[in-house]
Amino acid sequence: MSSKLAQLWAIARYESRIHWRRRGLKVMLFSHLAMQFLFFLVAAEEHSFKFPAAEIWDTNTSVIIFSTWPLAGTFLLVMFPFVVAEAVPRDRQFGVRELLDSLPLPRSVYLAGKVLGAWFGVASAVLAVMALAGIVLRFILGPYVIGLFLAIMLVSANLLILLNSGLTVLAAAGQPNVVRALLVGLACMIVLPLILLQFGPASPIQLLNPLRLPILYYHMDGTGLSDIVWFGQALDATVAYALTAAGGLLELVVAGLLALYTDRPGGEK
Repeated sequence: MSSKLAQLWAIARYESRIHWRRRGLKVMLFSHLAMQFLFFLVAAEEHSFKFPAAEIWDTNTSVIIFSTWPLAGTFLLVMFPFVVAEAVPRDRQFGVRELLDSLPLPRSVYLAGKVLGAWFGVASAVLAVMALAGIVLRFILGPYVIGLFLAIMLVSANLLILLNSGLTVLAAAGQPNVVRALLVGLACMIVLPLILLQFGPASPIQLLNPLRLPILYYHMDGTGLSDIVWFGQALDATVAYALTAAGGLLELVVAGLLALYTDRPGGEK
């Protein structure tokens, strides 16, 4: 067991470093940072209005959430998972996989390490921007409920990163090259969500939608965009959040099983 954990950690750490050496993750990071700067300007404009002292904490917290979370959610739901989809096929395309196949490395450990490496790489980029935004907005706006902001960063953001980055890594694991892996990432993050949205935003099938709307909008009170109707009754927001997380984990399990079947040594089917 300790040997497998050591292998898992080594692969995850190596994969995270590789993602940072590639152009895709850096481009997404600086794009996210540039867009966040524009949101700083919006927040500064919001700060120009005077609010009663009793409302300042709640108002500032709402402004900060709407200035950071929708933008971060968009990047980590769609853009970043697309970048990490090539993790396994790139090894195969450049001959690294053949070397790994000659080692006593279980495929399950290899794939799990790839998922964790993608998670570490994306999380370090997204959370760094969100943390910077939280600090800058503290000086722009003043005090806010930092506990809620930390909950978004440490729980919801990490959950979305794991679900969607892991999904694209595993779904594209059986592809023979980077181009086809990127096409799979495109299908998972854009085509599939658009197809599922045709059933209606309140349909229970949205619990399996990679857009993860109940999680994304959970922290944005009053939007109504996370309402899911189940047997004629609107689900409580917390229940919808939990079911969406469970649905995403189920997708990871299914994608992992398919990856174990398709990601055969030497590319064999």
